[in-house]
Amino acid sequence: MNTAIFAFAVIVFISLYGGFHYYAYIKLAPLFPQYHSLLVTVLALLGCSIFIVEIFAHGNIVIRLAEPMAFISFSWMGMVFLFFVLSIPIDGLAWIISKTQYDLVHAGLISPWRTVVVAIVVLLVSGYGYFASQRIHVERLSFMSVKILTPLQVVQISDLHLGLLSNKRYFQKIVDEINALNVDIIVCTGDLVDMQMDHLNALGEIMSGLKARYGKYAVYGNHEALAGLEASREFSERIGFTLLSNTGITVDNAVNLVGVDDPAVEGRVHSFSVNEPALLQKFDNGLYTILLKHQPSVEQESIDLFDLQLSGHTHGGQLFPFGLLIHLFYTAPFGLSQLQDNSWLYVSRGTGTWGPPMRVLAPPEITLIQLQAVKN
Repeated sequence: MNTAIFAFAVIVFISLYGGFHYYAYIKLAPLFPQYHSLLVTVLALLGCSIFIVEIFAHGNIVIRLAEPMAFISFSWMGMVFLFFVLSIPIDGLAWIISKTQYDLVHAGLISPWRTVVVAIVVLLVSGYGYFASQRIHVERLSFMSVKILTPLQVVQISDLHLGLLSNKRYFQKIVDEINALNVDIIVCTGDLVDMQMDHLNALGEIMSGLKARYGKYAVYGNHEALAGLEASREFSERIGFTLLSNTGITVDNAVNLVGVDDPAVEGRVHSFSVNEPALLQKFDNGLYTILLKHQPSVEQESIDLFDLQLSGHTHGGQLFPFGLLIHLFYTAPFGLSQLQDNSWLYVSRGTGTWGPPMRVLAPPEITLIQLQAVKN
């Protein structure tokens, strides 16, 4: 990824994350009037812990130490975000009430004890979010087309973010669930790995157990660019995936799979360097064409050239209310959308998690896609 873009992203992240912690301090300080210094120290350590974990995630540092550190650090990331999201509207309501005569209501809304209530809710929501992130949902889609000569079953996985926080039992369940479906093709629409790849041997062994009659295929997401393209390719191929990097393949003379790299691969933010319509035209052979593309961006010139675009990236928001904010960036941030009569877009909520090991109102999924021939 372009160094300048990466540096800018880091600065924005640190500013926002630091802001969340400053806000938490403002709200928590009245509850601990004699321990302000300790509170600052604890919040600073928790805020910096994700960077400490990143150091521990590399090299030969004991994995038994790195994994619990990562869990605590990224769980805290989710909790401080939820605290901000739940508390800010109360501040807004308190400001509105302050303009009225409801003094008792206003006093309750600004009371330090309201922070205690919010913190309890955050703990409950975080617990729910963790267990929700470990429950597999199978979304089922069915498409019929004259281009389909042989019925096929395709499974889409996306945004697994294999790394320190990946629960091995959860991913073993995913493998078992997919294998039980006895599918023809498995595709991964990016972010198979997370930003570091030093401790993936056990997860690699689990994921290599995925079975599909005609093979497993993947495209680069933005996190493959962060983790390192060569390392990402080596890992993907080691567990049996064929990477479609701005290229395509006709599988068993039955379906075309065309893969497009995420813009981050070339240090871009949203613009794609590949001539997508020209790439798709190479597979204008009368067969059903599936476009694999990490981000749910649709090029108008490409719509007539593919039948189904499969994407991910958005995680369905992962933590409410991110799902609402995603609509500002993508017209179709998740789910199934019809682009034209015979062209569709499906955006997966993702199979794993990034950052906080929790999902709130955005359950993880694997997607079973049934391609059926039109009956005469």
